[in-house]
Amino acid sequence: MSVALQSVDELIDHWKPSGGNEMANFPIFAAEQLTQLIGVVPPNPAASDRQINDNRFERIVTFTHTSKPINGRIDLNRKSCLILETKQGSDKGNAISKDLLSY
Repeated sequence: MSVALQSVDELIDHWKPSGGNEMANFPIFAAEQLTQLIGVVPPNPAASDRQINDNRFERIVTFTHTSKPINGRIDLNRKSCLILETKQGSDKGNAISKDLLSY
């Protein structure tokens, strides 16, 4: 069951104790809570036709910012709007102030 969050502070407070489990937590965070909070459509299920996967998790891409193109994946893609790559660490006393996370 998804938790309805009303503010960025609630989102941060809700996820702060989650620790370092990015792969398990990111789909719930992004699809159920972040998209609801900012008022956008959640990611679609992946389709077999890669050309229509413009709003999905784990989109296959070719990174071209290096001298040699490299195939990889991005955690969440919304064409012409957003690429979200997650990195979640554990709390080791290096807490980030909520002020730094505001938008």
